[in-house]
Amino acid sequence: MAAARDLAVFYRSLVQLLGTGVIGSEALRGCAAILPEAATAADRLERGEPLSSALAGFPDIFSREHLYLISLGEQCGCLEVVLSELADYTEQAEKARLSVRNGLAMPAMMLLIAAFVLPLPTLILGGSLVGYLGSAFGFIFLLLAIVYLAKLFYHSAPTSVSDSLIRRIPVARTVLSELDLWRVSSCIRMFLRTSVGMPESMRFAADICRGPDRAKALRAAADAVEKRGVPASPILRASGVFPVEMMTFWENGENSGQLDRAFDQIAARSAERFTGSLKTLSTVLPWIGYGLACAYLIVQIMRAASAYTGYLNQG
Repeated sequence: MAAARDLAVFYRSLVQLLGTGVIGSEALRGCAAILPEAATAADRLERGEPLSSALAGFPDIFSREHLYLISLGEQCGCLEVVLSELADYTEQAEKARLSVRNGLAMPAMMLLIAAFVLPLPTLILGGSLVGYLGSAFGFIFLLLAIVYLAKLFYHSAPTSVSDSLIRRIPVARTVLSELDLWRVSSCIRMFLRTSVGMPESMRFAADICRGPDRAKALRAAADAVEKRGVPASPILRASGVFPVEMMTFWENGENSGQLDRAFDQIAARSAERFTGSLKTLSTVLPWIGYGLACAYLIVQIMRAASAYTGYLNQG
């Protein structure tokens, strides 16, 4: 499976090649050094398949949302715009992932050291080497099992179930909410650069929105815009599920006829807020490691005390 950073480079390189007049199949072959699957996609493109269909053969790399947007770009004649926006979005998503990973690096290192250091007093006071190694590696195995099961649950459980659990954690709830707003604003901003109408833009944004209340409000506003020709911002503002700042920018854009510029600002502010929430999460994650290390320390102190008592009794 390709890394997100490779996918972002692929999109950007493809845009650059297409912008210079290179035909689609040759542009894909030019990107094969980044994604080897692009060469196969180029063959399918030469057989008359559209780009979205050619890339659909690799679902582990190109998500359903990306393929849908690429298909719309082909239909609207704005493929390069869509690919450029996808490159920006993928790059930002990768930076967010790295931010979380870096925040976990220190707690992971601390717990790894604690696993081998904290059982030492028990070993010194007469514990067996087998017991020491069992305690150290057993703790590491337990942590790895918890991480694996958490990842398995997150990817296999229905989104509504996993999100409902995540939202119970205050900091994680904020990150998830800001991520939702960033995805929605980036999606609509992307559509505004094409000929796709606002109702369709909001419906697609609702499809990728993880918050059920926001998704419901977006679909209701899309229906109202399409059927009654009313602005979307008053309906969304009345729902109470979108930030006041976002709604102010949205309403000003509708009133001035410059909704595309308004969404440039909305997307930028959403990205800033999401990044800020990630930084907050990154400062909290080490404390989780400290808490686990303290709990493990207490267990080892009790074991050391027990070993010391046994040592004195033998003496």
